[in-house]
Amino acid sequence: LSTTMIIDHTSLRAVARQIRHHIPDALLIAGGVYLWKSYYMYRKQQDSRAKAENTHRTLFQSNSLDTGIDIFVIAPHGRAALFQVLQEAERGSRADFTHIPNLALPSDAETFSFTPVQEEEVDYNTDYTRWDLLDDLPKRIPFRTSIGCPFRCRFCDFCHLYPRLFLRSKDSLLEELQLLKRRMGKEAFTLYLTDDNAFIRSQRVHDVCQTIMAAGIQGWSGFLRASSVTSSNVDLLRQSGLVVAIIGVESGDSGQLERMNKVQRLEDVKH
Repeated sequence: LSTTMIIDHTSLRAVARQIRHHIPDALLIAGGVYLWKSYYMYRKQQDSRAKAENTHRTLFQSNSLDTGIDIFVIAPHGRAALFQVLQEAERGSRADFTHIPNLALPSDAETFSFTPVQEEEVDYNTDYTRWDLLDDLPKRIPFRTSIGCPFRCRFCDFCHLYPRLFLRSKDSLLEELQLLKRRMGKEAFTLYLTDDNAFIRSQRVHDVCQTIMAAGIQGWSGFLRASSVTSSNVDLLRQSGLVVAIIGVESGDSGQLERMNKVQRLEDVKH
């Protein structure tokens, strides 16, 4: 069960109960962004030894043991842990998941037990979506060119959840885009860049735009900072098919931007 669109343990419980209604005896495994964020918050609370005001809304407290989930994968990506869980599950009643890293397991002691934390090895240049194996695709295709963001805005948790910045190579981007183009054939679609920040530096603007153009993609949208758009690259952005630029302005007050640690000038936003 992916928790990308889950916002609290109440909604997670509701989804799990729906699954249980149709498949009562299933081994229910959950992972994804909401769980990773919940574990980050839980660990932060434990380190500070201070009870957060919204503790009742976060996972891994005693009041969230009744979600109906058997195994929680708590990692930024979780693929390696999931594979190990599936292999161990083949042992049936003899399965023991306590030796698998990056898991949270509901226990009989009205608490969660956590297995050792282990850093994941993920190669984003090769571990991209196999579009050719999917039967149905939306008209707005999610596509990720990078992970993380070098900025440290105080209101944002991206930099904490994914502290390392990784920019995929142009070859990797082109391989996935060509695979997607072959899969879609003559069907019209728009590419949606899901990056926290699509353009980290000026050279990245050229790399991404030129790769999109080389793949023959007709239209795309994505998150970018106002300072990414300059007089020297605005024509390239247009040529590459940018149709919607989602820009985080946040505030029109310089003092507020400074308090947010939003390193952005109002002149750039206006321009």
